[in-house]
Amino acid sequence: MTASRFAVLMTVLCLIVARAQADEPTRAAKNATAREVLAKTDTDLLKALESAQKRVPDGKPLAVRVEKDAGKSRFGAYLLTGDKIKEIEIDATSGDMLKNKEASDDTMLIQAKKAVAEAKVSLPQAIKIGMEQVKGSKAFEAELRLEGGKPVVEVELLVDDKTVKVHVDAMDPTRVKIREPNKD
Repeated sequence: MTASRFAVLMTVLCLIVARAQADEPTRAAKNATAREVLAKTDTDLLKALESAQKRVPDGKPLAVRVEKDAGKSRFGAYLLTGDKIKEIEIDATSGDMLKNKEASDDTMLIQAKKAVAEAKVSLPQAIKIGMEQVKGSKAFEAELRLEGGKPVVEVELLVDDKTVKVHVDAMDPTRVKIREPNKD
């Protein structure tokens, strides 16, 4: 290997490591927010999603997550309805709807339509699968998306002192991968 190729390889490697380290505080903050919100509410991710679906009955769930903004705990749900993606925010304490707006991203809409059309496993089903796979866990985020052109659902769970990611193949619910990306 020439010295210049080695230098390029080392630079790329350093950039990859720096990127991973930069993401760590964001991940830790997200996990801390999830712990705080879920500890203070009787509503879980599935109940929040159900509440959002009542407000958009024809909506197909794409994602749901625990959020916090300006000190207010909430759940954010994204639902595909026709040619639109609706964002619904539910107050984590009262269950009241805080926001109902349309998201506008053509690329996201195209991918969402494909993921929903091909998925055999719904977002609520995948959340349940994740919680069954990781006993004693609480789901704080779930998202239906395309990976390699195929629909998958990633469910993020809190259990004890760690975060666990469960990937559910949305075409075959028996294909599940469990990852433990970090310990807080």
